[in-house]
Amino acid sequence: MTTPKSAGDRPGGGKSARRASRKQELAARKQAEAVAVVRVRRRRVILTWSAVAAVLVVAVVVGLVLGSNSSESADDRIADTAVAAGFPASTRTDDGVVMVADDAQDPVRVELYVDLQCPACREYESRVADTLEELVIDGRIELLVHPIAILDRASSTAYSSRAAAAVACAADEGLFWQYQKLLYAEQPAEGGDGLSDQRLVELGIQVGLSADFEDCVSSAAEAAWVQQVTAAAREAGISRTPTVLVDGEPITGGTPADLEAAVDGASPASG
Repeated sequence: MTTPKSAGDRPGGGKSARRASRKQELAARKQAEAVAVVRVRRRRVILTWSAVAAVLVVAVVVGLVLGSNSSESADDRIADTAVAAGFPASTRTDDGVVMVADDAQDPVRVELYVDLQCPACREYESRVADTLEELVIDGRIELLVHPIAILDRASSTAYSSRAAAAVACAADEGLFWQYQKLLYAEQPAEGGDGLSDQRLVELGIQVGLSADFEDCVSSAAEAAWVQQVTAAAREAGISRTPTVLVDGEPITGGTPADLEAAVDGASPASG
């Protein structure tokens, strides 16, 4: 009796089995490669989104840092409006506002002609304010500020005159210098409306001015004084701001060192 041959024993059977095995191996390999490709793509997507997330985190951190720096800068500007301890109260005269230490002996007179709408006046004050305060406190100078109005044309509301009248109101309560600093800190751009009377009053409240100050500003009580001071400046040949006189002589340098050098070389105020 003849035993049936298996597929492997039949002619060509071994080759067929080997071909089937190779096909299975090839299919398995292709499947594994496909799985690997999918995994690589997934990894790339994950890495891409991770990078995006990292960039976003950095951007947020940078934004927070910049925001923090901006806040610090704003705080610094606010701090710059502070006045040195011991700075004397202001006294208004017919042509300006005087600040001199009670114990000053033979101080040199330093005069500033300023317009509160004038950007150059603000810049100069920011550079020399601390030096001026020290010189006044030390009794070395008598500071006389002439708030004049020659830039009313640079606003639609005659802001130069209104601001000068407001600082005159502040001077009557001894807080001219403190209030002037706030006006410089919020100096409006030329060509606009300028600060409103309401804002002028609000800034006065910040430095401790009384309800009388509000009445003084709202009624334009010192408008005539501003005209008087401006006219006196014009008669004295003052045509630009800021103009700085030390012992009656103009100085050209705009640094604290220039100011101190002029004071050192000047004669005491003559009254």
